[in-house]
Amino acid sequence: MSESIRWIKRMMDRIVFSLFGLFFRTRKGANTILVVRTDGIGDLVFSLPFVRNLKEHFRDHRLVLVCRDAAAPLAQSDLFDSVVPFHYMQYRWNYFYRLIIISRIRTFTPSYTLYLSYHRQHIGDEMAVLSGAERVVAFDGNDEIIHPDMRRANDRHYSDIVHADDHSPESEKYRLLLEKLGVPSGGELEKLKGSLGMSEGRERGLPEKAIVLTPGGSSALRRWPGRLRGRDRRRS
Repeated sequence: MSESIRWIKRMMDRIVFSLFGLFFRTRKGANTILVVRTDGIGDLVFSLPFVRNLKEHFRDHRLVLVCRDAAAPLAQSDLFDSVVPFHYMQYRWNYFYRLIIISRIRTFTPSYTLYLSYHRQHIGDEMAVLSGAERVVAFDGNDEIIHPDMRRANDRHYSDIVHADDHSPESEKYRLLLEKLGVPSGGELEKLKGSLGMSEGRERGLPEKAIVLTPGGSSALRRWPGRLRGRDRRRS
């Protein structure tokens, strides 16, 4: 995509965001926490212990997840009361589709909205800010997949921006966000500290060898082919 097309796309996104903002105002929410994730399957799975800790603290709240449609089947569990899947490319380019998704998000009348993706995107900011929640929280993030001017402009619409070092462990990022919400860390959050060294793993009785099964990936580049040749199938 050329730089001129990127500029036009950013301008269109800003215009649409401003127009939607005229109609989708903040309102008093019900006991609902909305979790927005615009990244892939792996990031969602890794954050689930944190979300369970969140659910334990806000026991009287419903928990609603907004995520890519590829990740939605993994989120269908007792953890979330409802899941709102969206098609990533369709949301990026189809503004009428955006209107449908945002309207559906607002039917849950969240009191809290958490945009959990550290690598923020404008579409995630849009979903979070226009959800109607009185308290909207996000990481300050970085500029890898969002233009810095757009990120700074969107920051003004959040009630809380959590600063976390770009290269800090994911568990530390979630711990900081927990503290912002007054949720004590520990418990399920400790399970996020799974990046143990081999020696530490042995001390805890973990096996030296393991088989890892990946159910899929949001990107086609990360998925195994649907059909393996006979030779490859035998090797696997």
